[in-house]
Amino acid sequence: MYPSPTVSSAELRPRRIWFLVAALIALVGVVAGVVLFLLGLNSAAGGVEDVSAEFETSTEQVFQTGDTVQVALTPTSRRSSGWTRP
Repeated sequence: MYPSPTVSSAELRPRRIWFLVAALIALVGVVAGVVLFLLGLNSAAGGVEDVSAEFETSTEQVFQTGDTVQVALTPTSRRSSGWTRP
């Protein structure tokens, strides 16, 4: 049997430049994540409109359990932001 060759640890270890490259990639990823998160928040906050102006002329009506209600929707109707019970 032949003896296994001896390899120095310097040859097995990655060079320092690769640690720097990995750190830079991680930093770019973190910065990109923060930027995308802030853009998403800005987009969501900018999409919130003042819907109270839309309903200023209408009257508020509270429906009781068992009441029948018919609502007509047009293609330009907007979705409701939610439904709450009285």
